Amino acid sequence: MKKIKQLTAAVLALVMVLALAPASLAANAPGFGNFQKVSTYTDGTFTDVPAGEWYAADVKTAYELGLVNGSYGQYAPNDNVRVSAALVLACRMHSIYNTGKADFVQGDPWYQVYVDYAVANGIIAAGQFTDYNAYITRRDFAGIMAKALPADALTAINTVENGAIPDVAAGSANYDAIYTLYRAGVLTGNDAYGTFTPDTYIARSGVAALVARMTNPQLRKSVSLQAATVTMYTIDGTSEEVPVSAIAHYQSYGWYLFPDYVCATADLYFSQGDYATAADVLEVTMFVTDENTAEYNKYYEKFAAILNTWYQANNGCPIAIVADEITYDSFGNPELNTTYRNLTPWDILTFEDQWTCVDAYGNITTDYPYLYNGTVSSSSSAGDVLYGYTSAVYTTTLYDNSRTTSVTNHHMVRVAFVDGGVWE
Repeated sequence: MKKIKQLTAAVLALVMVLALAPASLAANAPGFGNFQKVSTYTDGTFTDVPAGEWYAADVKTAYELGLVNGSYGQYAPNDNVRVSAALVLACRMHSIYNTGKADFVQGDPWYQVYVDYAVANGIIAAGQFTDYNAYITRRDFAGIMAKALPADALTAINTVENGAIPDVAAGSANYDAIYTLYRAGVLTGNDAYGTFTPDTYIARSGVAALVARMTNPQLRKSVSLQAATVTMYTIDGTSEEVPVSAIAHYQSYGWYLFPDYVCATADLYFSQGDYATAADVLEVTMFVTDENTAEYNKYYEKFAAILNTWYQANNGCPIAIVADEITYDSFGNPELNTTYRNLTPWDILTFEDQWTCVDAYGNITTDYPYLYNGTVSSSSSAGDVLYGYTSAVYTTTLYDNSRTTSVTNHHMVRVAFVDGGVWE
């Protein structure tokens, strides 16, 4: 009987030891302690990450945790991140935090295992993304990262009032996620105002910094955002500096932030049938906008849609004659300056058009009435390619129509494309 009691006491003692033992003896408990060094980073690990760069220490941290890697000895810090890569990062971070490991077996397509995990764990919604090879915007990246760790792992250390981030509108996509990461010290913005540029793409250099702060709270940043103002516009072009907190109020009275102002202006001209001005508004804005941004893509999609509608309204003719202007050369000869717009995405090699010359009284004019009736035919040079969706001005000297002040019945006759196609 004594031996049984001793055995029972020993079993109870073992149970108590197991109950008090670290979770690592069985399964890792969720926490930052699960992020452990699995690789060694030295200067030169990546030849394109100089030791003095602002992101070098963050690349080192993320690499040693096994959350980022490179290719052929390069990290490619300036490359933009794709949706699939963002999901890989979020899923590995989520899995390591919660289980201490990240065991993912890639299939076909290679990223599907991460998509399935992300959906199953509430990191993204089913069908949220349709192209996993597309570049991801900073807005969407923040939305994913905020779900990679639980709320208690992203506790606020900064006071960032709603509406304080100047370019993140209330109610916009991933608004709460962006503010969560600012308040947690993971995001800090691009300037003293906390500008986020949510619809631009995110580079791998910035991703490394975010990973380091996500996985190590000691690296998170304290921020105190300065109050910011933005320029808002009315459809007639009136502008005013507006406090960020008043944006919604101004919008309710028909004021626009710049990207929406541009699109609204283009829509107004388009609704009036003025396709040329609508296209010009967007084209000029695209010229000063970085092509590698979602904002540029927004303009371009609307621009292409307007030109496609214009093409249909132009009875399928690939070139629109936008404007004709008469000027005079140094010898006093009239010149016809015509603005042509290629309404298609395909490059045009050459084209032919015709018009009738008219004098100041509206009469058809020609210096040689016994030779022709004032109708002029012209062909562009084969070397002057009119590229897809572009416009250009061509000048024709009217040597035999010296009294011309305007032209009428200007129309296209034939259009030859670079690829060999012909419209006539």
